Amino acid sequence: MTDDETRIAAIVSRITHIPAAQLSPVADLRVDFNIDSLAGLQIIAAVEASYAIEVPEYHLADYTTIRDIAELAVTLSKEQAATDDA
Repeated sequence: MTDDETRIAAIVSRITHIPAAQLSPVADLRVDFNIDSLAGLQIIAAVEASYAIEVPEYHLADYTTIRDIAELAVTLSKEQAATDDA
């Protein structure tokens, strides 16, 4: 796992109580771990706080793996930094 994937896995683990060691970066959190929409929203809220970003609602259904969420967080973080610097 990348550093960002490890960071996201720690967030997922804290919210779902699934040990981080059991979380694969490519596993579908909804299908493979039965994470419901409420837990999904809690995960996204925690990611937003951790990365100081805002995830648009239309992105929520598209990001179902730790890798997807990590890539989204990094992308949005870079975009926000670029906007802040402008």
